[in-house]
Amino acid sequence: MRYDTKATPKIVPKTWGIGSFGEGVEEKASHRLFRVEPGHDGDYVIEQALLMMHCAYKLTGEASIEPSESKVSAAHWITGMAKALLEDIAHGLLMSPSTSSGEVPASRT
Repeated sequence: MRYDTKATPKIVPKTWGIGSFGEGVEEKASHRLFRVEPGHDGDYVIEQALLMMHCAYKLTGEASIEPSESKVSAAHWITGMAKALLEDIAHGLLMSPSTSSGEVPASRT
């Protein structure tokens, strides 16, 4: 069976503002240093996450050849940012069809 892209509308969620990263005081998940802002277009967010992962890939590759604590630390933070973006978009995709179309709940704006 062939998948017909014209018959199936593309669902592009927006960010919800739940993705976060960066350990805060006492390394509690509720005290993260950074959080994704709600309302950003999903396609753009995924593109940015892919760019971040590419940068982290390059940094870790260089650090494996010539050890560098700063490159490893940078890769750690970059992957944390990318993970937060993708978690946020995944949340939007897992929500009901009525909310995954990009409508950010009023309580999150």
